[in-house]
Amino acid sequence: MAVKKKITPPRTEDPKEIKRWYLKVCEEINKIQKGSCTLTASGTTTTVTDVNITTSSIIVLFPTSGTAAVAVGSATGVYVSTKAAGSFILTHPNTADADKTFDYMVQN
Repeated sequence: MAVKKKITPPRTEDPKEIKRWYLKVCEEINKIQKGSCTLTASGTTTTVTDVNITTSSIIVLFPTSGTAAVAVGSATGVYVSTKAAGSFILTHPNTADADKTFDYMVQN
């Protein structure tokens, strides 16, 4: 399991220290991997290939189309059902919509 880097806020009001802290936080945020995917039309699973995925990755989905938002709010929802080295599988409702698009973030 990866060790998370803790960035402690400065205990001063010195603008230079605050700026240094802010830049460290931004650097860590930029290490988060990002991607996008489209759910398989007329299917219940979609495999997303991404070299940054591990079995312990945290994957956060963001719908970027109306049909994707509807899929998230459906009775079955959209969820990560499997994680493996280099890929993850999304389980989702079976609809013919071909524009169910998502952005995602991966934190390892």
